[in-house]
Amino acid sequence: MLVVLLASGWLSAQTPEGERVRELELRSAGGGVELMYSPSSEGRALRWQRSLAAGQDWFQKQLKLQVPVTLVVLNREDWKEVTPQPLPMALAPDRMIVFPEHVEDIWAGAPKELDVVVASEAGLFHHAGVLFADSYNLDSNAFISDLFANIFLAGYVRAARPDMAFLLNGPFPGMKTPRYTSGGDLMYAGADMRPENLFWLELQIQRLADFCVKRQSFASVVEKLRTAFPAVHPRHVTIGDAMTRMEALFPGFRAAAGPLGDPPTMTPVRASACKDAAKTGGAMQEQRWMVVRNDTAAPVELMRPDGTKWQVNAYAWRRVGLPAGTALRMPDGSCLATGENREPMLAILDKQ
Repeated sequence: MLVVLLASGWLSAQTPEGERVRELELRSAGGGVELMYSPSSEGRALRWQRSLAAGQDWFQKQLKLQVPVTLVVLNREDWKEVTPQPLPMALAPDRMIVFPEHVEDIWAGAPKELDVVVASEAGLFHHAGVLFADSYNLDSNAFISDLFANIFLAGYVRAARPDMAFLLNGPFPGMKTPRYTSGGDLMYAGADMRPENLFWLELQIQRLADFCVKRQSFASVVEKLRTAFPAVHPRHVTIGDAMTRMEALFPGFRAAAGPLGDPPTMTPVRASACKDAAKTGGAMQEQRWMVVRNDTAAPVELMRPDGTKWQVNAYAWRRVGLPAGTALRMPDGSCLATGENREPMLAILDKQ
């Protein structure tokens, strides 16, 4: 059943990570879901393949839609060759779900009573949802995408995996409320969050996904989200917009969302008088991340510290890295300054 996968000719990758996977010396196994894995990861890889194949078969039958998927399971050495990030990922252009075998390393502070391997197995269904979202051309908003993916997890767990229902109850007992608690934070600063903060948000969103699927059929929930959040949309969907639409579809959703539906808790930045920029000589300055959200009907052109122009389109947002102590200059001559805070910052432009 197992064959050595040669580095060339089997897979045409469309992402850098997919290309790096293709270059590894992996084994493969056919089945309901194609599998690629590090030879030392065989046991866990085959177990996850069986689990994902059953879930994928259920999704495709419920939705009457075929979405091919390849599961990739890598040991520590191979994982380092593919990405520096610790978390599993779905590579939608490559139709790949890439998992580290060493999932126990991701959350060192996990509750002792939590079976991290079982929880990770449930994550396979979430990542399958990411691939379906891409097939449906869903809005790429991080909160909406994550909710949509967790609809797949919650739907399948309710239908066929009651042993995983503990993942649908929200954060585990004893988990501390983290720094970032809004779905808006996930939209703009997810890449900067600690794993334990991401897990807290993920458990909250899984609870909300369960709120939806317990009241309506899985297929009808997916169809409603497809209709409510198409990729072709005239403006960025804020967390407030998302809550309004979800409440219309699933009455009681906003109350159930709790802090997830609140405005972002990121450090706010407001335009102020420009000051002398920090000296850029000597040792390399630390980088500060700033998100600029343009809520006006016209594009806004800003200037970076090095004098280059940087535009944020109407009803859109962008993220930029700036040296500490520098600023973006606004068209009116004011500045959005990084300050000393090391956390990612959010500037909302709502006046033309």
